[in-house]
Amino acid sequence: YERYQAHNMAQQVAEKAKQKFIDDKLGNQSSPNAFLKDAHDQLVECRRVLKYTFSFAYLNMTDASNDVEKRTFEYHQGMLERFTENLSELCEKAFEEVDSAEVINLTRV
Repeated sequence: YERYQAHNMAQQVAEKAKQKFIDDKLGNQSSPNAFLKDAHDQLVECRRVLKYTFSFAYLNMTDASNDVEKRTFEYHQGMLERFTENLSELCEKAFEEVDSAEVINLTRV
């Protein structure tokens, strides 16, 4: 439950950061910064998916007879957590510090 709550709160923070970015940097027009909007969209989606993976695991991965499936699930869950944290760090950087190619690469995974 605690990890679900943590990712739920992180999702809310990501949604607020996305809205602030849109209001401050994009406005109503498209700009060269649009790739960062895609990154913020992807970050919110990753947080949402992560949030529900913990509920899914709690309800479906408690059977010890399915050890290989559980380890595979946990591996993919961990990869998504690392990807999400990397993307989060990029979204928090000042625009001047952001490597657009790296952001675009992460959002197209």
